[in-house]
Amino acid sequence: MKRFLYSVFIMIGSAVSVNAAVLFPFFVDIAPDYEEGVSEEFQAAGITDAMYHSTRPDFIVSTLSTVQDFLKDTLPSDVIRTEQKIGDRILITYTSINRKNDTIETNPLMSIIYVLSRPDNSYVAAYDEQEVDNEEVNI
Repeated sequence: MKRFLYSVFIMIGSAVSVNAAVLFPFFVDIAPDYEEGVSEEFQAAGITDAMYHSTRPDFIVSTLSTVQDFLKDTLPSDVIRTEQKIGDRILITYTSINRKNDTIETNPLMSIIYVLSRPDNSYVAAYDEQEVDNEEVNI
């Protein structure tokens, strides 16, 4: 019986670990107050699609450097981080692709956190999810 339970736990653990993380809980950690849609700041930075945007930074991680350190320490290792300069601002993008484990053939879900610096060293964040084709993520 012990072997059976042990093997069940191993199979469940393996199935769960295959999926990448959906990043929404991490977005809420850095943006406790958020609204639907894309803010004007993100539109000016070229981000046209987002499900939510922050209305203010978190009080504990309130600067760009602290939010970067926080996400570096808490995000799973499979999250891809990119950074680009847009004028005098920095846009940092965190991306994760979640491949669904189900019997119906479904497309993977890409979740994205955008962090945009402000001149006063604070930041605004946005979150988006998009279905991507299986071919796009080389499954």
